[in-house]
Amino acid sequence: MSKNIFNPVKIAKFLPKPVIAAASRQGLVVKKHSPTILLTAGLIGFGATVIMSSRATLKLDDILQTHADNEKAAQDVFDSGNEKYTEADYRKDRVYIWSRTAVALGKLYGPSIIVGTASVACIIGSHNILNARNASLAAAYKTVETAYNRYQERVAEEFGEEKAREFRYDMVKEETVDEDGEKTVKKTNVSGASSPSMYARFFDELNPNFNRTDHELNRLFLHCQERYANDLLITR
Repeated sequence: MSKNIFNPVKIAKFLPKPVIAAASRQGLVVKKHSPTILLTAGLIGFGATVIMSSRATLKLDDILQTHADNEKAAQDVFDSGNEKYTEADYRKDRVYIWSRTAVALGKLYGPSIIVGTASVACIIGSHNILNARNASLAAAYKTVETAYNRYQERVAEEFGEEKAREFRYDMVKEETVDEDGEKTVKKTNVSGASSPSMYARFFDELNPNFNRTDHELNRLFLHCQERYANDLLITR
């Protein structure tokens, strides 16, 4: 018989392509949600461990009582002075009694220990997968950030810092002429007021800290928030 009879590559050759495609898609879905699956399995496993341990504890008294009875029986025979029952026999019996008790305890709590260990492994595995993904995202973001900064530098070298800032914030200059013929230049968003810059944020009636009657208080609130954010940025 060939040793490679269970080779997945060879087996896949005999499967229909739709089956292989469906299995591949399901594999990708499972891989995508593997942290959630592992974490859920770990939490469920902990619950099962508690239940199994509680049930096992109910049977613990019987095992301990059997152990105590066997210990007492061996001690009684040894104390009776029976010449056929030597001290060596007594020690062997005690080793045997303790061994049987250890095996019984292992069978009693073994499933709980196995399930608990598997639960911890699932949670640690979920944590490791998330750490690996976060590291990959950080590396990808750093690459994009480096490329974007180089692009901004080239734009600034070609058109100047002010023009580069206008490109970055989607701003254009608009010139207006008043009745006296004086020109006024202001910068506005390319898309107009209906589509502000991606960096814009609104502070209006939808915010619970907005005061409809005292706009000076609104300005003071925004100023304090800006100071607070800058302090956090400096300290961190």
